[in-house]
Amino acid sequence: MLSSFQEQLKAIDTLSLRTFCKGEELIDLLRHSDVELRVRNPSTPETIDAHHHIQNLLEFLHSQRSSFLEFAETRRRKLEHRLALKQLEADTKQAIGCIRNGENMLLSNIIPGYSLAEAKDSLVEYEQFKTAMEKTSQRVASIRSRADELVKEDHPKPEQVMKCSDLVYTRWQQLMRKAKEKQQVVMASYNFFKTSEQVSSLLQKVLKDYKIGDDPCSQYAELELRDRCSVIASLLENHAREREDIAKGHEAVYGFADAFLKNVSPTAENGGTVTAGTPNDANKEKMEQQVKEISELIRGQKKFALDLWGVKNTVLGQCKEFLDFETNAKQALEWIHDQGEFYLSSNATIPESEDEAKQRYEEHLKFTEMSEVHEVTTVTFYFVFLRLLVSVPLNYK
Repeated sequence: MLSSFQEQLKAIDTLSLRTFCKGEELIDLLRHSDVELRVRNPSTPETIDAHHHIQNLLEFLHSQRSSFLEFAETRRRKLEHRLALKQLEADTKQAIGCIRNGENMLLSNIIPGYSLAEAKDSLVEYEQFKTAMEKTSQRVASIRSRADELVKEDHPKPEQVMKCSDLVYTRWQQLMRKAKEKQQVVMASYNFFKTSEQVSSLLQKVLKDYKIGDDPCSQYAELELRDRCSVIASLLENHAREREDIAKGHEAVYGFADAFLKNVSPTAENGGTVTAGTPNDANKEKMEQQVKEISELIRGQKKFALDLWGVKNTVLGQCKEFLDFETNAKQALEWIHDQGEFYLSSNATIPESEDEAKQRYEEHLKFTEMSEVHEVTTVTFYFVFLRLLVSVPLNYK
């Protein structure tokens, strides 16, 4: 309608301008003509010159053209406002349809999954939903922006304009609220099953690695003593880290289990409401049972793994104590060979002077002091060695 009106306005204006040109040409022609042409004045009984009559007609036409252009401008603005409102209503209807499709997408898979694979599928579907809603988000923003502009431009029907804006914004906010709730359910499901699988794999690895009967001391017997000490120290460090990983993993599983159950089974106590992203009662009961079974399985694996961890930790500790005993014994033997026997063999003669006797006496005191130190240390580690022999688990004897 607006384009047709503009074409008609252009045609009328073109015709008016053409009439002005013809009138001016006719006036110029009459002024330079030897013929005097008179016509009757429409407003009086008298006659007037033809060129004056034409001039009056052109002035009247100019006045009418100005009035017409003012009317046309008013009409054009009304048509533009009407067209803008119709377009806004059409875009609003289309946006509402997209929002409704988004709601259907959320409703199409209300079960977040009973396994990691199904949880991954639910997460992929949610990402597809987010991608599909990006254009809808742009439509909603465009509708609200255009509505604000129309109101600022003094649209004659601001109530209807804002009705479109408010309607699409309200529906969009409702969809985003449902989407957030669905995201919480999907992510809780994915985090629980993924963490459960990771922790279960870790515990299975621990159970496989912690073989009863493995003796770390004998495994590295071919290495030098210093290298064996370094290897056992590294094994103890890694072993302690595994204990920490087991504890953290188990804690994470229970944390995600609580979050999962809280999101799939919202209650008044935790502020939840049953929404499009919430499974029905039968599915919730099945999920709760499965989460509990997985959690109990991991708890059992953890207990058994920690029992084995304790045994292996004891063996590694005893191996380290044995290596400490062996190191000390080796140092004691080296001291006896390098210093003790040398001292005894080099001081067999009687001192020939008082100064030499005094010097030998001081050397003897130092030798006695060092021998006592090595004796105490050796005896201490000897009793440690005896304790090791009686405290090693039966499986390692």
